[in-house]
Amino acid sequence: MTGVLYRRYSLAQSGSILRARAGSILRACFHHNPSSVDWAPSWSPDGSRIVFSSIREENDDATATDIYVMNADGTDPVNITNLRGWEFDPVWSPDGSKIVYFTIGPMYIASVDGSSRSALGFGKWPDWSPDGSRIVYSVDDDIIIVNVDGTGIFNFTNNPASSDVWPSWAPIIE
Repeated sequence: MTGVLYRRYSLAQSGSILRARAGSILRACFHHNPSSVDWAPSWSPDGSRIVFSSIREENDDATATDIYVMNADGTDPVNITNLRGWEFDPVWSPDGSKIVYFTIGPMYIASVDGSSRSALGFGKWPDWSPDGSRIVYSVDDDIIIVNVDGTGIFNFTNNPASSDVWPSWAPIIE
């Protein structure tokens, strides 16, 4: 079954992640406390799990944003960061083994179970290359490409006259 994940926000509902097909809601991915706010959902490459950002009352700091991974049916949400800070916009690696996300400080690459993470550098809105070897992101209004080990930093746009943000890799087309 194909579908779309998205966040719904309204005055009556602080933020829910929904799964839909052809404009009809299949189901809310999970039920949560109305004071929770969930956003930035992303499917795992095999479609079995979803990663997302969330602010939840049950966290140690109810104003912090954490990264959660859950099953595609909305069961078993697990906080994989729990860092007392702000973690945003997680994206799966193409092989499904890692997640990249950004914070108010550095970006991180983390294992999907939260057992390990490494800082990548400062930036926002990261995305994996289709082969999983590089990350593209935005920093200081430029688009940057870097190897996943932090080497080979390349300023892709380098245009001080514009604001270049929210990069996304094109799929491999043969």
